[in-house]
Amino acid sequence: MLALAPVLALLLGLAYAQQCARFTQRVNAAFDPQEKAFHGIFLPWPVGRPTLAGGLEPETDRRIRSLLDLENVGTLRSNGMTLILHASDGTFLVHAD
Repeated sequence: MLALAPVLALLLGLAYAQQCARFTQRVNAAFDPQEKAFHGIFLPWPVGRPTLAGGLEPETDRRIRSLLDLENVGTLRSNGMTLILHASDGTFLVHAD
């Protein structure tokens, strides 16, 4: 029974890594398909809605805002996801709807 714990931990780790990669790929395809600037901490479904949280470099933040026409508004819904850009510090959240 004790020998199953490392195997279970490995399987959970692999599942987390796969879900993180897939969700990050979806986020980049929806909001930044050319540069793929979005990456960060992934919170999977059992914790809440799948969410990606991270930060953007100031230059990347300006590029994303102009690309998505988010100069005044920091929220955009697209492809079943909601992108929230915080202007104060360049952080972002992407929630699956």
